[in-house]
Amino acid sequence: MATLKFSHLSSKHYVRALGTLTMDGSIGNAHVIALTEQIDKMMLVINDAVLTGNLTVTVAGSTVAAGTSGFTVIKAHVFSASGSDDVAVEVDSEEISYAEDQATLANNNVKVRFLSLVFRLTGTNTNTVKAAVMGNTFHQRANLTNTGTGTLT
Repeated sequence: MATLKFSHLSSKHYVRALGTLTMDGSIGNAHVIALTEQIDKMMLVINDAVLTGNLTVTVAGSTVAAGTSGFTVIKAHVFSASGSDDVAVEVDSEEISYAEDQATLANNNVKVRFLSLVFRLTGTNTNTVKAAVMGNTFHQRANLTNTGTGTLT
């Protein structure tokens, strides 16, 4: 199979395959996105989940670029073990901005600035999910050079 990097789609979209993730009972970061990406919309997509218990997907803003602390929950959803093998959780720039404003109000009007967006997962031990992150950004990368093992015709 041929691959071609920096295509029309990759210049407009943020796409990261996360592979198979295994839960250990504690909340963990599935993916951290630096907010230098100028996000319009982002979505965590989970496919073929094998759930023995509930799976909680939390979308949080972090005041640390590495997404390691300073979390403010933007949204969270619990998926039950029955019938939740293919799910998605989407967040958009308006929700991110609103959560930042609410965190500022809760912090006695001291400005809270999110430096990263974090998709976090909590699940029963041995829950496994195949996941990817996909989103739209506010900019398009220009003047990209086609590279890879594919050939242009």
